[in-house]
Amino acid sequence: MQMSCRCLRTKGEDMRKWLLVYAVIALTGCLIIGIRLVRATGDELYRVVEQHNWSKAAFRLVAGPLSGVWLVQHDAHPQDRPLHDLFYSKWQVPNQGRPRRYSCCNNEDCYPTPIRYEEGRYWALRREDQKWLLIPQDRLEQLQADPVESPDHQSHACISRPAVGNHVYCATLGEGI
Repeated sequence: MQMSCRCLRTKGEDMRKWLLVYAVIALTGCLIIGIRLVRATGDELYRVVEQHNWSKAAFRLVAGPLSGVWLVQHDAHPQDRPLHDLFYSKWQVPNQGRPRRYSCCNNEDCYPTPIRYEEGRYWALRREDQKWLLIPQDRLEQLQADPVESPDHQSHACISRPAVGNHVYCATLGEGI
């Protein structure tokens, strides 16, 4: 009997150690996001807020198994997964020729999309609500000193979800535009 009690005590101690490790990881992530929120301005602020929401989701994913609750990430557009791994995960926001620092992608907002040129401006179609959004000139790759080309000759954009706002973080033109 004493041996089984000792094993239970050891398992409980191990669980407490893992909970402490997860808590430190989560707090570190929140601290990093908090610092970025203080430094961010304009469109960068919207991107950091979206990344903050993803960090909360990541914490729930990590902490879920410890609490006995399994959380599954919903991949609403699995057809974009190969493009994400190849292109979107490495794509960074144009910075007018200066080194790029922020990711365009938060794992759900980049996809191939129609882009049109109308009255001297470029517009991208957001797939969630079929709304045409103005692409700021400083976010269109072809107008940058260091443009990133489309990997498959289609137009691509990273666009905020309707609930977040009407922001185009990055866009690159396909052939023929």
